[in-house]
Amino acid sequence: MKILLITTFYPPTNSIASHRPLSWAKCWSRLGHSVTVLTTKKTAHETDEPLYSHENLEIIEADMPDAIQQAKSRYRAPGSSSAGKSGILSFLKKKFQKMRDRTGIFNACRMPDFTDFWILPALRKMESKEPYDVIISTAGPYSVHIVAYKLKKKWKNSFWIADYRDTWSDNYIYPGMFPFNVCEKILEKHLLKKADLLTTISEPFAEHFKKKYPGKIVETVYNGYDPEDEVDPEPSFPDDGKYRIVHTGSLYLQKRDPSPLFLAIKELKEDKKTLSAVSRLEVIFVGLQNANLEELIQKYGLEDMVKLGGFVSRKKALAMQRDADALLFLPWNDPSTEGVLTGKIFEYLSSKTPIICVGCQQKEASQNLILEANAGKAFHDVKEIKTFLTQELLSLKKTSCQPETHVLQRFERPAIAKNLLDTIELYRNKST
Repeated sequence: MKILLITTFYPPTNSIASHRPLSWAKCWSRLGHSVTVLTTKKTAHETDEPLYSHENLEIIEADMPDAIQQAKSRYRAPGSSSAGKSGILSFLKKKFQKMRDRTGIFNACRMPDFTDFWILPALRKMESKEPYDVIISTAGPYSVHIVAYKLKKKWKNSFWIADYRDTWSDNYIYPGMFPFNVCEKILEKHLLKKADLLTTISEPFAEHFKKKYPGKIVETVYNGYDPEDEVDPEPSFPDDGKYRIVHTGSLYLQKRDPSPLFLAIKELKEDKKTLSAVSRLEVIFVGLQNANLEELIQKYGLEDMVKLGGFVSRKKALAMQRDADALLFLPWNDPSTEGVLTGKIFEYLSSKTPIICVGCQQKEASQNLILEANAGKAFHDVKEIKTFLTQELLSLKKTSCQPETHVLQRFERPAIAKNLLDTIELYRNKST
């Protein structure tokens, strides 16, 4: 088959979102299918990820206008900040950044977005192309679905799969901005009339889309981990007797909250019986989006124990997951949203480092998965966390973790990609 994969997140962009489409491109091209990836032009700060090439794989990059590309790069480049700057420009940038963080605009999920300016260049790149058997667009941002819709109208016999890593017009993280959030609902409904199949990352999300779009075929396609991922062979930490808890990835205001862990550490520091043991502890957060983490660190007086590791390469992040004593997972703590299974949870599982889940009273999807895999523990109050930390800190041995093999095998990306291809072929054959 000729398959067109439309995604703005793709290596060398260092993002967990890049690995969903990459796994499909790798698997399908190896199986002999002709795969074309239509993506954005990558910038200098996105050169961390290794590129994958295959004789059946073509990468087409479409440029955004220079001014838009520069603006996008400034806001997403590691270390970009207004700190140390003054004047009206710095003030406006901070205001704009707060608006992005609050509403999701220009953040690859809500309208408007930088990639709005990518749609026409992307379509121009495809003008001379012959029709594809299959088109699959994986969002966010929503712009990929707009491109796919236009191509589906042009190539009427193409089979279009609209894939959702996150929801769009009713996004569970960001509310959007009026009047764009009203337009998004109308536009999404209009676009999906042309889609032959909807896919998303979890069963609860699939149920959501089935209720929202009755009559549409919706399938669950999980995120996962790639056994071929390269991991930095060098040790991540010195052999200094520290007990290290590592968190990799993004935090969101009030939705992923480390406060219970911080309070537990604070109380252990204030108790003379546990002060010596807790002095061995170090908690490290790496990633670009840290929400109000710095404020929380100051609030609980943990500047000496909680460190911000900043932006690191993927190979380094995977090595830190491997070498940590425990991995911190902060589940989505909004009871109105079920089914948030980020790509990070599967990386954590494959690292075989014990996972500690903190900050959500209910047993939601990620906690259930961790417990099913026998890969860690879920804590719901500060007393439980204190007991766990005290036991771990008094032990001089690193706790081993052997997740259930049958659970890990379910989430290997090559197997997931093959199953998706089989599903596409099944529904495509039914439609012809």
